[in-house]
Amino acid sequence: MGTLMNVPIKLNLAGEVTDNPRIVGCIGDADTITANVTIVNDSDIVDLTGWDLMFTAALPDEIHYIEDKGDAYNNLILINEGKEGRFDYTFTKEAFSISGLVDNARFVLSKRNEDLQTEIDVKSTCSFEYEIEADALQGKISVKDFSSDIIKFEKDISNINLEISGLEAEASNLQTKFNNLDPDNLADKSSVEAVKINLGLHENNSNIHVNTLEKLRWDLKETPEAAQEKADKALVDAKANAATLYEPKITKTEWTAPTLNTGFSILDTRFPPLYRLKGSTLQIKGAVGRTSATGTIFVLPAGFRPSERRGFSVGMVTSAAGTVATVYVHDDGRVELVAASGNYSVWIEITLDID
Repeated sequence: MGTLMNVPIKLNLAGEVTDNPRIVGCIGDADTITANVTIVNDSDIVDLTGWDLMFTAALPDEIHYIEDKGDAYNNLILINEGKEGRFDYTFTKEAFSISGLVDNARFVLSKRNEDLQTEIDVKSTCSFEYEIEADALQGKISVKDFSSDIIKFEKDISNINLEISGLEAEASNLQTKFNNLDPDNLADKSSVEAVKINLGLHENNSNIHVNTLEKLRWDLKETPEAAQEKADKALVDAKANAATLYEPKITKTEWTAPTLNTGFSILDTRFPPLYRLKGSTLQIKGAVGRTSATGTIFVLPAGFRPSERRGFSVGMVTSAAGTVATVYVHDDGRVELVAASGNYSVWIEITLDID
């Protein structure tokens, strides 16, 4: 909104401000003076995000008043969405309708509960002054209370009336068109007959329709049970084919007996400790005899070692319940018994990918 005069003022929520510049206008001034307002709380800038603003003032006759939310004339504009506490307010002609000093002007901040349609927080700035000087038109200005809510309501009613008038005209036009419709002109009779003939030919074409007997024959070709049986067999055959085709191509090393460190031994020649590679998969098996020893059981050679340390829980050779041991396979090849819940031999069955 273009104005002739911009007046910067600061308004405090917590106290008075006495050094604002004077705002002076004449009776009849309209959209010529804009207050560039900054709202503070003591020395802190107030973020106006989410707050509704309203200018209020009692005119010098102490009878008439102004309540303006800026929504009627779009004369209250937030600066940077109000985040810096700043906005511009342009005074309406009603604010300059009676000469004298207005010493109680202020802005009211409010937030609303949208569900209950009630105000939940209201704050007011300190008051400020503006002066209205008389001019040659004194006494010829119509004086009345001003509320932007009422002005906006009246504008909304006027717009609704205009829309209703437009809808009534459109409805009248449609009614006229409907009244002038001639059923005989809706379609060419020969075209309708042609459509009927084509529909009859379509219905009687046995080559493009499935009859009841054909549907029954189709349903008997397959049942859900038979389909599932075929799918299961296909899966079994695929697994067998994969094992037959690819298993022989996987490189396997021979099972190799490691050199056991002191404190560890072969528990049973039927189940000696052994290791091998199957592709990139390391396999370790066998029973390791021990009493109370822990630490490195043996060391895997290069090429048989994982890229990082791996940990496994393994069984112990005992009938005692709840016994378990922890074995680490290190990236330097050490196969280490880290802990055991009893002084028993260890049964190692470990499989891991060394990639």
